[in-house]
Amino acid sequence: MAVLILLAGLSPWATDMYLSAFPDMQTEWGTSPSAVQMTLTGFLIGMAAGQLLIGTLSDGLGRRGLLLIGSVAFTVCSLLCAIAPTIELLILIRAVQGFAGAAGVVLSRAVISDASHGHSAARRFAILTSIGAMAPVVAPLFGNVVLALGNWRLIFVSLAALGVLMTAGTLTWIPETLPACRRGGISVRANLQRMHQLLTQRTFAGYVIVGSLAQASLMTYVAASSFVLRSTYGVPPALYSVIFSINAVGIVGAAALFGVLAGRFRHQVLLAAGLMWGAFGATALLIFSLMGQPPLWLTCACFFTQTSATGLLMTAIMSLTQADSAGSSGAASALVGGSRLLAGASVIPLTGLVGTDSLVPMAIIMSTLMVASLVTYRQSGPTRPAEVEET
Repeated sequence: MAVLILLAGLSPWATDMYLSAFPDMQTEWGTSPSAVQMTLTGFLIGMAAGQLLIGTLSDGLGRRGLLLIGSVAFTVCSLLCAIAPTIELLILIRAVQGFAGAAGVVLSRAVISDASHGHSAARRFAILTSIGAMAPVVAPLFGNVVLALGNWRLIFVSLAALGVLMTAGTLTWIPETLPACRRGGISVRANLQRMHQLLTQRTFAGYVIVGSLAQASLMTYVAASSFVLRSTYGVPPALYSVIFSINAVGIVGAAALFGVLAGRFRHQVLLAAGLMWGAFGATALLIFSLMGQPPLWLTCACFFTQTSATGLLMTAIMSLTQADSAGSSGAASALVGGSRLLAGASVIPLTGLVGTDSLVPMAIIMSTLMVASLVTYRQSGPTRPAEVEET
């Protein structure tokens, strides 16, 4: 599990660890802020594409070999980022780095699905969700420490060092969890057929859509909350960091709660609870904002309610989709992870278009997406009230 945590968590760290170095990168190359931001966009696009391809391909080739290739490629790309001579080349390398790093993210879930089931798998998925939620809080802090020792290039050297640990850990402690007798074909047609079979299952497709909508709602908060809080409430950067950290801790706590409750309640029940929890927080935020600017503490309470629910519902979706993967856990992990990344990336420009000088536009988007996620689940997933199961 320690190696799987590193595999799943390193790529999120690669997105957040160097954010505070953006001004230094802009100054060094004399370029625009948007050009520097493209290094992050390129990484996210590469990661989304990598999850969709690598996860599905692993159902035909196995997990361990692709994990090793991805780990080595991530390490090499990190070193190339550290010596990149131009911003254009850095953007390209970052896209490849994201593609390679996707192997750890998508295959760590598939390995857990191969090797464990039921409550045991649910607890392990909860740990992975918690690590992903902690990355936006912890990674920038480590990035600042590295920047105090050198320039932004040293951050990518440290990522390369972590990549070496990831490769060594995979070689030493991660066995092949998908035996040859359970593998499918590796052709393009075979890969597309695996994804098609999953998406034609109404319940599975519903889980994918539910997770994508909920992720888009969360990314609306991530993209717009700093602008809204600073422009409407005058929140200083230090206080915003505290608010953001508290919400991230809420996600971690909700994911841990899933691990505790998964042995007593059906996962569909926990997913429904998470969706109602998140929809309540986002809708309350909209109602309060339409009545006038609410007090800061009330706005933060609504943020916490909506964001923390993500930890519960996303862990439930991860567990449910892996259980319904019908032997294609790599493809299932790819579809869930890739769709969430694409949904989150697509909603970020929307928050800028509708305006960030008021709480109302942000609240409308967040509540609409969360309510749509809840409605989608009601239409596509099991809605029968489930009994409490004996531990």
